[in-house]
Amino acid sequence: MGERDIKEFLYAFLMKNYRIPPVYDVKSLGDQNGYYCELRVNGFHYVATGRSTSKRNAQTSAANSFVAHLVYKGAIKAEEIPNRNALSIVRQRGLHASSGNDTATSGRYVHRTEEDSRLGREPAPFSVGGYSAENAKAKLHPFLMENRIQTDYVYESYGPDHHKNFFAEMSFIFRGREIYAREKGWTKALASKSCALSIVRQLYEMKFIGPSGTTVGTKKNQVETKPFPVILRDELEKELNKTIMEFRLLPSIVRRNSIEPQTLLDERLAPKAMRLGDEGDLRCSSIDIPWSPPTANWNTWTASTIERGYFATVSMNTISQDLWQRQERRIQSDVSLQKALEERKALPIYAFKNAVMDALYNHSVVVIRGNTGSGKSTQVCQYILDDYLRWKEGAQCSVIVTQPRRISAISVAERVASERREEVGESVGFSVRFESTLPRPYGSILFCTVGVLLRRLERGLHGVSHVIVDEVHERDTNTDFLLIMLRDLVYRHPELRVILMSATIDTSLFSRYFGRCPVVDIPGRVHPVQLYYLEDCVEMLRFRPRQEVKKNYQRKDDEEEENMNLKVIGKYSPETKNTMALLNEKEICLELVEELLIHIRQMKIPGAVLIFLPGWSTIFALLRHLQQSRYASDYLLLPLHSMLPREDQRRVFQPAPERRMKVILATNIAESSITIDDVVFVIDSCLANIKLFTSHNNMHNYATVWAAQDNLEQRRGRAGRVRPGYAFRLCSYSRYQHLEKSLKAEILRSPLHETALAIKLLRLGSIAHFLSKAIEPPPIDAIIEAEVMLREMKCLDAQEELTALGRLVARIPVEPSLAKMIIVGALFGHGDAMCILAAGESVSADVFYLGLNKRLNNTQRSFAGHRCSDHVAMLSAFYAYDQVRIDSGPRSLHSFCDANGLSYSTLRALYDARCQLRDILLSFGFPKSCFTPKAYRVNGNDPELDTVIGLIGIGHYPNICVHREKRKVQMAEARLGPSLIHKSSVNCIDSSDEIEFPLPFFVFSEKIRAGTVVCKNVTLVTPLHLILFGAKRVQIIPESGMYLVRLDGWINLQINPQTVANMLALKPALDEIIARLSADPESVTTFTQSPLVNMISRLCEFHAAEYPSSPASQNYKRPSDEGSDSEVKFGRFENRAACYRPSLVSQNNSSRRNESTYSKSNAPGYAGQRGVNGNWRATPEYVRKQDSF
Repeated sequence: MGERDIKEFLYAFLMKNYRIPPVYDVKSLGDQNGYYCELRVNGFHYVATGRSTSKRNAQTSAANSFVAHLVYKGAIKAEEIPNRNALSIVRQRGLHASSGNDTATSGRYVHRTEEDSRLGREPAPFSVGGYSAENAKAKLHPFLMENRIQTDYVYESYGPDHHKNFFAEMSFIFRGREIYAREKGWTKALASKSCALSIVRQLYEMKFIGPSGTTVGTKKNQVETKPFPVILRDELEKELNKTIMEFRLLPSIVRRNSIEPQTLLDERLAPKAMRLGDEGDLRCSSIDIPWSPPTANWNTWTASTIERGYFATVSMNTISQDLWQRQERRIQSDVSLQKALEERKALPIYAFKNAVMDALYNHSVVVIRGNTGSGKSTQVCQYILDDYLRWKEGAQCSVIVTQPRRISAISVAERVASERREEVGESVGFSVRFESTLPRPYGSILFCTVGVLLRRLERGLHGVSHVIVDEVHERDTNTDFLLIMLRDLVYRHPELRVILMSATIDTSLFSRYFGRCPVVDIPGRVHPVQLYYLEDCVEMLRFRPRQEVKKNYQRKDDEEEENMNLKVIGKYSPETKNTMALLNEKEICLELVEELLIHIRQMKIPGAVLIFLPGWSTIFALLRHLQQSRYASDYLLLPLHSMLPREDQRRVFQPAPERRMKVILATNIAESSITIDDVVFVIDSCLANIKLFTSHNNMHNYATVWAAQDNLEQRRGRAGRVRPGYAFRLCSYSRYQHLEKSLKAEILRSPLHETALAIKLLRLGSIAHFLSKAIEPPPIDAIIEAEVMLREMKCLDAQEELTALGRLVARIPVEPSLAKMIIVGALFGHGDAMCILAAGESVSADVFYLGLNKRLNNTQRSFAGHRCSDHVAMLSAFYAYDQVRIDSGPRSLHSFCDANGLSYSTLRALYDARCQLRDILLSFGFPKSCFTPKAYRVNGNDPELDTVIGLIGIGHYPNICVHREKRKVQMAEARLGPSLIHKSSVNCIDSSDEIEFPLPFFVFSEKIRAGTVVCKNVTLVTPLHLILFGAKRVQIIPESGMYLVRLDGWINLQINPQTVANMLALKPALDEIIARLSADPESVTTFTQSPLVNMISRLCEFHAAEYPSSPASQNYKRPSDEGSDSEVKFGRFENRAACYRPSLVSQNNSSRRNESTYSKSNAPGYAGQRGVNGNWRATPEYVRKQDSF
């Protein structure tokens, strides 16, 4: 049979069985690139593609692909297909998912295929059969040889020569099933490893191969700890056995004298749900987010019926007429409004007003591309509203405008309201996290963050006429998620209008994604900007660094990165070239920034200076450096960060006092989100902080990387707003030439747990299928890991549907693991502490101000008391701050924070976040008693605080490390090498002496890759904490005549295995309690005093077990309850409470021990108000006041 036969066969099959013909969409790819074909069948979510040098062959390739899909789904038998051999070569004949950016070539095909290979099954256990990129090829190649499958990797490169990326593709048919993968990497080797991993995981899921011998990579990448002895106290052992019997729990029976490893727990081997591969699996329904235009008696912004007041009783026509009359009267009588209208006409976008409105009238989706200063952010929404008002249809207009950050949502709303000469809350409002001022129900504009809009989608978009997505080019995960939903919504409801607004970058990606919608280009009003690169700055200033410059540090496993400072192109002096060679490329030279400011000051050109920095730590470092400058009094130094209070953020828009130069230290928040009119000078570090995620080891990296060329051009444009400007880039011209054109979209490098929960909460179907429709679909491994993690958390059931717990977690605006930590904390009576700790993670800013050495001083470290815990330090500092707020009022907070080295802005944001989280939990039905603040004792034995520390593991597991020496810690993967405790930790003592902790186990919040991996927010935990709230896999390992208990394949404990089995038996019972209270939060109080909950709390105590190898155990005595804690001297805890703090070991000078100890006069005895000797302690009045919130 010929090639036409496969097309005829497919047509006949579809018409006979479904009465639906296939639709071929063929596009030319250019003179020498051939043709690209997409094949769609109405009702099928699979999109087959083909690519060839002729239209006919491209169609044939697509038909072959679709038939292969039908074979895989079981709709067609392989022997029924004409020319069956064509299927095995279809991939090699040109069925390539292009690396282009449009809908057809964005790679959707790849992930749809991978999703199809997974339909009907749950994703495999953690690491999917134990396979990783390191061992996949070792399994795949023998499999291919054994089954005589002739195939190989097909490579395709894309990107510029200086930054090439590669795709590796492989496909074959095995036992009538199509196996196909296409993955990318920075090199061919990495791409082929990822491709092999995808193939092997599909083979494993289809049960064609068994699991690997390891669960997390190869043996060489696995590290194991030395056995750590643990002896549970006799009285607790008896209580544990009693609880087991009382609740009729069934612990695993430990097999004595067994020489084989025995598994006590493996949460990744959950039962799988089987799905039928019937016709229903082949079809999918469109997204069903409810939408309707504005209607009478409906408040769009509160998503509720209007039951009283003016809008509850009048018709839409009457409302429209009234809005028009009101607007006309104001225009005729308000002189300031008339002036504002004339000022708006001066903006560049005004000349394109008709073009924008015509495009909106004729198309459901419009892309507006505008330069900096064009006015698109403030004017487009007003043009829409004014047009409706003018045509007396104002009641039919409700515009939502999304902004990437809260500061931009608030500032643009205030700017638009000012232009309309109104207060915020009339025709213009905003809604961001922690704060909302909603506009009137009809004829209004609401500015909000993308996250706020996504959360309200659960209730639908009733009453919304227009959705404007501003700064769409930033491509954060939420924006990509929103674009999927908007595209499907517009397809079903073409009356809805969607406007995408972007900076001056390539917008064809968005236009093609929305079916080649029109693009309206708006030129900006930008003055010329004179540009200087690093070598120009050095030459101009004759700069020579005064301080010793650090050498470039290179990790052994990092790819070689050429130092572009050595490649100075042009006629520069030898001194300049020598200085360039000295400067570290990725270290911001604060001296150079200071010299540039002095130079700008001497130019005597009026205007503000905007300095772009990667993150808060660099902002603070430069702020402190400039405050010590000899010209500090000439500068008005203003930090600009998303977590600063609104009043601090507003200061950047205000003019500087006379004879002072406004210097704004900002992150990329000032790149496009907000506009500061008086900026004339830009100093650009050329760096950005991004969050990276590696799915196979659940590693989050907060990395400082080079910004992209597009970002640098955006930053440069900020200098030309009001007059000719100047931009100083702190990178060489050679480095600029090697930068990426644009940064990788966040969805491709971030964890997808929150996104996956949102997909399920909104009932959008399969997670993988939904994300396959993204403008750039995320890696399949990241999707699998998200699903696996959510099932382990009990947020998804075996059918991938939300559980009662998952429904609550999805509605709490923090990471899923932190949300579960709050819920479990409420069960144990520590809901308030968990809200504070979770809020601290979401605020993402340090509570403590750091000195130039980036370490805490004794006053700051004293907030942790004798606990080796950054989380306890933050909790204690917050309660002290809150007590001052209650007792002395807001005016005393600044002086309190200054005296104790605390960040007022961070604590203010932390307070707001804690209140919002608490209010959300109360709205679910949790009783207030679960969130009553408690008086935790940080300088003595406190079982309540022990439980809090144990619960921290729920929010951060598997972020576990084991202390080795000094700052060095070890994580599970040996290839990461020794990691370090962050310098800002209370556990990092500035001493050359050896540090001995009472226990070596720590949980941490995040990893930062900065040359090496650094662990931040570190808390010492006990082995029992890890067993109860962390470990996902527990094994008994016979070794050298004894039994070890191994947690997650690397932490070895020398403990009675039956004791561990009994403890693990509590976990399913606890999960059942959590499931019940999630379904009925008001019932939580019936479980709080449960013997099972009390038993777990007892096991959380630091004194629940003895640790013979602990350095603090030789002279250990349990702290007595004699006397009051305010009388406790620090020395009394030298031995008795050594289990709470690190000790310093010096071989020859014991007096040095006191150099790094905490200051007695500053050490808080309790978390709360000031007590004896300046300590901070909680009072009953404080607890009562908090309970009355």
